[in-house]
Amino acid sequence: MDISREYVDSLSLFYSHVTSHVITGDGKFLLAAVKAGYLAVFPIRSHLKDLFLASDTTPGEQPLSATAVYPGAKRLKPLSLNPISRPLSLLVDSQPDSSQYRLIAGGEGYTLEQVNQLNTNWTINLPSDTTLANVIALSGERIFSGCSDNNVYIHDKETQKETARFTGHQDYLHAIRVAGDRLFSAGEDGSVRCWDVRAPGDKPISVILPFKNAALERKHFGKWVGSLDISPNGEWLVCGGGPRLSVWHLTSGKCVHICDSPNVAHVAQYVPSDPSSIIFAGNGNLVTTWKLGGTAEASSSFSCQLDSSIDNIFSIAYHNYADLDYNLSSFSGDSFKIELCKNGKYIDSELFIS
Repeated sequence: MDISREYVDSLSLFYSHVTSHVITGDGKFLLAAVKAGYLAVFPIRSHLKDLFLASDTTPGEQPLSATAVYPGAKRLKPLSLNPISRPLSLLVDSQPDSSQYRLIAGGEGYTLEQVNQLNTNWTINLPSDTTLANVIALSGERIFSGCSDNNVYIHDKETQKETARFTGHQDYLHAIRVAGDRLFSAGEDGSVRCWDVRAPGDKPISVILPFKNAALERKHFGKWVGSLDISPNGEWLVCGGGPRLSVWHLTSGKCVHICDSPNVAHVAQYVPSDPSSIIFAGNGNLVTTWKLGGTAEASSSFSCQLDSSIDNIFSIAYHNYADLDYNLSSFSGDSFKIELCKNGKYIDSELFIS
């Protein structure tokens, strides 16, 4: 290969960013969708095991501090970079066996075998070639796609045929979540809409407009909503973007908490190991974990913050490694790096897309 071409390709990856990343169900691999058009595969469990072993000390040695990183393991590079055509969103479908993973990236289904063999299995048919699946979700045998044409589409996972669509948003979508028979969508138009998946169309069950709440409105950031999640018990919704991040009671439709931050929230989610905590990030090189001090309606709360080297964070993933005593939170965004956080306390290591 021409050396100059290799140099240009290297630069394109170096200055690219990670649009989305996930951790496989068995915790072995971290998969990252890179805007330059690649799926990066990292041996994340092996990496953390090396860190774990390096932290073991013999008498007289000093253990690793909160800022120390195992020498030689800090800059872990991917095992492979596999071309993908729609790197906007990413999720792991299932794991048939230990050597094969099924995943969906931007509306295309893939099988990843032996880490470096990525096969395209199918593509869902969206209304036009210019319609992009900005965000996807999977529920049972249904694929939900929040798209650039302001609509949400449901496709059958086996046939890839469209089975339903939801219209009503006035601008493109940033986030969707599925909870039972309810679908939640949020977008650039500043609305969060709740739909009954059994009754597709243009009539949502309810609509939340955070930017119209005086306590949440921030005109200098705009009205868009880019982050959305539903609590494990299905009673609470967290959302934010231009408006401040806030928690809403779904039955009453009332805002019950404000997770105040000077920055915008591109991503927010309930912490799987602690449903009373919400982790969120956006611009400003900051990751915040916000915890309720009691019930969801309690007035007391607190937050802790981590300094990040990523200017804008768009994706957060989580996995528990019980044998390593390691609750992994990972962050990615407009950077060629993915940061790994140990037990919600400090940035422990970094993965490099290069």
